[in-house]
Amino acid sequence: MSATLGSHWQKHNAPAGWTPSLGATTTVYDTAPDGSTFKAIVFGGRVSAQDSNANENQLYILQYDGGSLRWFWLEGCKGESPVTRYGHSFSVLSRKFLLFGG
Repeated sequence: MSATLGSHWQKHNAPAGWTPSLGATTTVYDTAPDGSTFKAIVFGGRVSAQDSNANENQLYILQYDGGSLRWFWLEGCKGESPVTRYGHSFSVLSRKFLLFGG
């Protein structure tokens, strides 16, 4: 059995206040076995190609529920936020976020 997403591109607006960034990571998790729902995390990156200090540590979630996409900003995490990152890797393991390098 296999599942495929649609065969056409669709434009979806990013959340208000989100700044496109270079070197951000995207990690897909919570995917239903049939691919009908999933979540993707977008973390960090550099907001300016000219300024090497313009890195960020924002964490956004893109949620697909089988019919629509919805962006939201993850708030209320416990603990200290990671410092700003660029060129890093980001994974999800057992519902924990793992951040390497950058």
